[in-house]
Amino acid sequence: KPAVRSRWLWRLEALAEAAFGEGGAEQLVGDGARLIAIARALEPPRAPPPAGLIPAPKPPAEDQPTRFGATELDRLIRDPYAVYADRMLRLRPLGRLGEPPGARELGVAIHAAAHRLAETFAAGVLPNDPAGFLLDAYADELRRLGFTPDAREDQRQRLAEFALQLAEMERRERVTGQVFTEVEGAYELKGLDVPIEIRGRADRITVEGDEAVILDYKTGSRIPTDAQIAQGLSVQLGAMTLMLESGGFRGVPAARVRQVAYMKARRKPERLAPLEAKDPDLTQEELAERTREVLLGWIGRLRRQGEGWGSGIRREKAADAGDYDHLARRDEWANVGEEDDAGGEDA
Repeated sequence: KPAVRSRWLWRLEALAEAAFGEGGAEQLVGDGARLIAIARALEPPRAPPPAGLIPAPKPPAEDQPTRFGATELDRLIRDPYAVYADRMLRLRPLGRLGEPPGARELGVAIHAAAHRLAETFAAGVLPNDPAGFLLDAYADELRRLGFTPDAREDQRQRLAEFALQLAEMERRERVTGQVFTEVEGAYELKGLDVPIEIRGRADRITVEGDEAVILDYKTGSRIPTDAQIAQGLSVQLGAMTLMLESGGFRGVPAARVRQVAYMKARRKPERLAPLEAKDPDLTQEELAERTREVLLGWIGRLRRQGEGWGSGIRREKAADAGDYDHLARRDEWANVGEEDDAGGEDA
């Protein structure tokens, strides 16, 4: 016991005596065990959930999608239940009433503005200030999406360095190669019971001779790591590589992909080539082949019902929230059992 009681304890004793008279504090202390027992009875220890409580539906193959977007593939691998709810149950999360534009709209605006700049260069109309042109286009897209004047000005300042870097990239790459932006592509994944079509849109492709570079703009704070790409947990750029090398992008010649990279759109943009920078042993050819193997293996297990469409089974962080967590009742089981032990339930 402490030698001197805290002021908090003195105040509690004074309140107890005022409420219950002399000896009120001793009476409460005497009732402590009973009160603790009541509190524990209200919240008993949670037992591991029964296997059937953890949703991992196994719909028949004929009900499963045969077409996926490239940006959807990572979610299919990490949180297949979200794809199941979206694509097969056709449930869509509702936005909050009156919710102001946010991160998604910022991404739309940045991609649209970069595409407008690229189209201007492609037409041979070179603005005197390409970076300023990009920022004006960005502000115009933000206005169209409902951002306030103050928000537009703030975002314009945040994108200034990115605009300078992208403008310089336009000048340089237009001289040495062909540049394609916001181009649609597709790849047919063969080797399963039915062909699976992968569709996607490349932010930027630069073709120089028989080689190409794929660039993806990232507006969020999370960029896939080398380890995630190498382990097959992030396959978007690998899927883009498969599309380009098979001639799947409309109007873009098939080419060997020399590099895939992310470019952060923020105050201090970085052009990231994670595989070349940190994993030189994994070539672009190996990246494409590994992506194909991962997709064949994972989609194949789902189609054969060897794996359930579980909720958040390979999330980067357990605390990450998904749009369909409430539907999967994650709060009831996620913290008291191992997700890998999830049982399946028929769709």
